[in-house]
Amino acid sequence: MVYLDRYPSTNHKRGKDRKLETKYARKGSAVYAALAATKLHPSADTLFRDLQETYPNISRTTVYANLTKLREDGSVICVGVVDGRERYDANTRPHPHFICDRCGTVLDVEGLPEPPSLDRQAEEKNPIHVSYHELVFRGLCDACAQAEE
Repeated sequence: MVYLDRYPSTNHKRGKDRKLETKYARKGSAVYAALAATKLHPSADTLFRDLQETYPNISRTTVYANLTKLREDGSVICVGVVDGRERYDANTRPHPHFICDRCGTVLDVEGLPEPPSLDRQAEEKNPIHVSYHELVFRGLCDACAQAEE
Protein backbone atom coordinates (compact mmCIF):
# COMPACT_ATOMS: atom_id res chain seq x y z
CA MET A 1 0.00 0.00 0.00
CA VAL A 2 1.39 3.40 -0.95
CA TYR A 3 -0.19 6.37 0.79
CA LEU A 4 1.38 9.16 -1.22
CA ASP A 5 0.88 9.91 -4.89
CA ARG A 6 3.47 8.24 -7.07
CA TYR A 7 6.05 10.50 -8.60
CA PRO A 8 5.95 10.78 -12.39
CA SER A 9 8.37 8.38 -14.07
CA THR A 10 9.62 11.20 -16.31
CA ASN A 11 11.08 13.10 -13.37
CA HIS A 12 14.85 13.56 -13.81
CA LYS A 13 15.40 12.88 -10.07
CA ARG A 14 13.74 9.49 -10.32
CA GLY A 15 16.17 7.65 -8.02
CA LYS A 16 15.86 10.20 -5.22
CA ASP A 17 12.07 10.37 -5.62
CA ARG A 18 11.81 6.58 -5.50
CA LYS A 19 13.72 6.58 -2.19
CA LEU A 20 11.33 9.22 -0.80
CA GLU A 21 8.32 7.24 -2.02
CA THR A 22 9.63 4.08 -0.33
CA LYS A 23 10.35 5.99 2.88
CA TYR A 24 6.81 7.42 3.05
CA ALA A 25 5.17 4.15 2.02
CA ARG A 26 7.10 2.34 4.77
CA LYS A 27 5.90 4.81 7.41
CA GLY A 28 2.35 4.66 6.07
CA SER A 29 2.42 0.88 6.23
CA ALA A 30 3.82 1.12 9.76
CA VAL A 31 0.89 3.31 10.84
CA TYR A 32 -1.58 0.75 9.51
CA ALA A 33 0.35 -2.21 10.98
CA ALA A 34 0.49 -0.59 14.42
CA LEU A 35 -3.24 0.04 14.35
CA ALA A 36 -4.04 -3.45 13.05
CA ALA A 37 -1.91 -5.03 15.80
CA THR A 38 -3.99 -3.62 18.66
CA LYS A 39 -7.55 -3.82 19.91
CA LEU A 40 -7.08 -0.71 22.07
CA HIS A 41 -8.53 1.71 19.50
CA PRO A 42 -5.72 4.26 19.89
CA SER A 43 -5.68 7.94 19.08
CA ALA A 44 -3.25 9.38 16.54
CA ASP A 45 -1.08 10.67 19.41
CA THR A 46 -0.92 7.20 20.97
CA LEU A 47 0.05 5.68 17.62
CA PHE A 48 2.69 8.40 17.19
CA ARG A 49 4.26 7.61 20.59
CA ASP A 50 4.21 3.87 19.88
CA LEU A 51 5.75 4.29 16.44
CA GLN A 52 8.55 6.55 17.68
CA GLU A 53 10.28 3.53 19.24
CA THR A 54 10.72 1.90 15.83
CA TYR A 55 10.71 5.04 13.69
CA PRO A 56 12.39 7.79 15.76
CA ASN A 57 12.15 10.26 12.86
CA ILE A 58 8.42 9.82 12.30
CA SER A 59 6.40 12.98 12.81
CA ARG A 60 2.91 13.56 14.15
CA THR A 61 2.05 15.05 10.78
CA THR A 62 3.02 11.78 9.06
CA VAL A 63 0.82 9.77 11.41
CA TYR A 64 -2.15 12.12 11.01
CA ALA A 65 -1.74 12.30 7.23
CA ASN A 66 -1.58 8.54 6.89
CA LEU A 67 -4.58 8.01 9.16
CA THR A 68 -6.52 10.45 6.99
CA LYS A 69 -5.56 8.56 3.84
CA LEU A 70 -6.36 5.20 5.46
CA ARG A 71 -9.80 6.51 6.47
CA GLU A 72 -10.43 7.86 2.98
CA ASP A 73 -9.59 4.53 1.35
CA GLY A 74 -11.66 2.58 3.91
CA SER A 75 -8.76 0.72 5.52
CA VAL A 76 -9.50 2.11 9.00
CA ILE A 77 -12.47 3.66 10.75
CA CYS A 78 -12.90 6.31 13.40
CA VAL A 79 -14.74 4.76 16.34
CA GLY A 80 -15.54 8.06 17.98
CA VAL A 81 -14.08 11.00 19.84
CA VAL A 82 -12.94 10.39 23.41
CA ASP A 83 -11.54 13.29 25.44
CA GLY A 84 -11.25 15.38 22.27
CA ARG A 85 -9.24 12.77 20.35
CA GLU A 86 -10.45 10.57 17.53
CA ARG A 87 -9.96 6.86 18.21
CA TYR A 88 -9.22 4.47 15.35
CA ASP A 89 -9.85 0.83 14.48
CA ALA A 90 -8.36 -1.27 11.68
CA ASN A 91 -11.25 -3.71 12.01
CA THR A 92 -13.62 -2.23 9.43
CA ARG A 93 -16.29 -4.92 9.55
CA PRO A 94 -19.51 -3.60 11.12
CA HIS A 95 -19.36 -4.17 14.87
CA PRO A 96 -20.47 -2.28 17.99
CA HIS A 97 -18.16 -0.54 20.43
CA PHE A 98 -18.22 0.40 24.11
CA ILE A 99 -16.68 3.63 25.43
CA CYS A 100 -16.01 4.01 29.16
CA ASP A 101 -17.21 7.40 30.36
CA ARG A 102 -14.57 7.53 33.10
CA CYS A 103 -11.27 6.24 31.68
CA GLY A 104 -11.98 6.49 27.94
CA THR A 105 -11.29 2.83 27.18
CA VAL A 106 -12.79 1.76 23.86
CA LEU A 107 -13.69 -1.91 23.46
CA ASP A 108 -15.21 -4.07 20.74
CA VAL A 109 -18.57 -5.47 21.87
CA GLU A 110 -18.67 -9.15 20.97
CA GLY A 111 -21.50 -11.62 20.65
CA LEU A 112 -24.33 -9.32 19.57
CA PRO A 113 -26.31 -10.05 16.46
CA GLU A 114 -26.16 -7.30 13.87
CA PRO A 115 -29.78 -7.15 12.76
CA PRO A 116 -29.87 -6.17 9.09
CA SER A 117 -33.50 -5.26 9.57
CA LEU A 118 -32.50 -2.28 11.72
CA ASP A 119 -31.41 -0.35 8.64
CA ARG A 120 -34.67 -1.22 6.86
CA GLN A 121 -36.74 -0.23 9.91
CA ALA A 122 -35.00 3.14 10.04
CA GLU A 123 -35.75 3.69 6.34
CA GLU A 124 -39.39 2.65 6.69
CA LYS A 125 -40.05 5.08 9.54
CA ASN A 126 -38.00 8.01 8.23
CA PRO A 127 -37.37 9.71 4.88
CA ILE A 128 -33.79 8.35 4.68
CA HIS A 129 -31.65 5.81 2.78
CA VAL A 130 -29.28 4.00 5.15
CA SER A 131 -25.87 2.82 3.90
CA TYR A 132 -24.76 1.54 7.30
CA HIS A 133 -25.10 2.36 10.97
CA GLU A 134 -22.75 2.51 13.95
CA LEU A 135 -23.63 1.28 17.40
CA VAL A 136 -21.78 2.62 20.45
CA PHE A 137 -22.54 1.72 24.06
CA ARG A 138 -21.40 4.04 26.84
CA GLY A 139 -21.00 3.51 30.56
CA LEU A 140 -18.29 2.19 32.88
CA CYS A 141 -15.80 -0.56 32.06
CA ASP A 142 -15.35 -3.31 34.67
CA ALA A 143 -12.24 -1.70 36.17
CA CYS A 144 -13.96 1.68 36.66
CA ALA A 145 -17.15 0.07 37.96
CA GLN A 146 -15.17 -1.94 40.53
CA ALA A 147 -13.22 1.17 41.58
CA GLU A 148 -16.53 2.97 42.13
CA GLU A 149 -17.83 0.26 44.52
